Amino acid sequence: MAGNASYLPCLYSLYHIEKPNPTIYITTVTTCFLTFVLSMCGAVANGLVCLAILLNKDLQIYSNLLLLFLSFNDFIVACFAEPLYITRRLLESQNQYLCWLSLTYRALWNISVGLSFQAIAVISAERYFALFHPFKYKEHVTVNRLITTVLLLAGIWVVFVLSRFAGLPTNYFYAITSPMILICIIMIAVVHVKIFKLARWHHRQISLNTCSPQNEVCHTRKWMRYTAREAKIAKSTAFVVGAVFLCYLPLIVIVITNIILTHQDVLFHYYILPWTDFLVFLNSLLNPVIYCWRSRELRSSIVRLCKRETRVTDQQNSVTVNNNNINNNSMNKS
Repeated sequence: MAGNASYLPCLYSLYHIEKPNPTIYITTVTTCFLTFVLSMCGAVANGLVCLAILLNKDLQIYSNLLLLFLSFNDFIVACFAEPLYITRRLLESQNQYLCWLSLTYRALWNISVGLSFQAIAVISAERYFALFHPFKYKEHVTVNRLITTVLLLAGIWVVFVLSRFAGLPTNYFYAITSPMILICIIMIAVVHVKIFKLARWHHRQISLNTCSPQNEVCHTRKWMRYTAREAKIAKSTAFVVGAVFLCYLPLIVIVITNIILTHQDVLFHYYILPWTDFLVFLNSLLNPVIYCWRSRELRSSIVRLCKRETRVTDQQNSVTVNNNNINNNSMNKS
């Protein structure tokens, strides 16, 4: 396969061209169909999560505002990145190559992946600050500061990705992004190990169930309740972090393997990467599922939102039917 490979220059990237065959066609159609299902479900799920948080002030706590950013990023992936991916793959299976489509998809892919890791890193840092420095957290963390931090980081990343169109060499791009992602992963791992240790300590203190004036643990019951609440939120974010790592790990392994095993671009591009890309897209659907599983308030808010929309739709349909009946009666009388 590698020996028959050819390449089509496309600005800062290359199109890997391979003559379509039944195996490529089956792989493409299967992964595109599954990605289409993920796109529809992911758009609805993340859209509902975003609306539920935006319309319910009780849900607008700091951690949920950060999850709102992550959910909005997943919504963009489901609505735009995945349809572009499907279109690109189907055209490739017909031996058609559109440079602008590939560049648009690749830029959106790079932006969304970077924003996902940024969001996870900020969420982890926020949980660490809330659990280990609660007084400073209450003093310094505000909605405006969180939003400013998230938007500033997102803006820097978007400009950096788009700088490739201005001539930033590909090797420079990956030389900068690879350490950044590695640092994010290490920081996230260290933070959640510390949070896990704190959660274990907290459960041990509860299991002791000894309360006396001299006992320092019992005498800070309010702090214990605060820690329990924040630890529960941290546990929920840990599930989100775990889902991200599990879905991205195969892609990372394959990319590293492709670098080691040179001249296998077509093999990876047409036979393996479609499945690793599918797992990455799967993460955009898993995240809102985890939010709803871990948060009763969010589930209730989404259910109320759906019921309200259903009720409004029924009322509109009823008004339409009544208007039609009135018009029909008027015509019959005339």
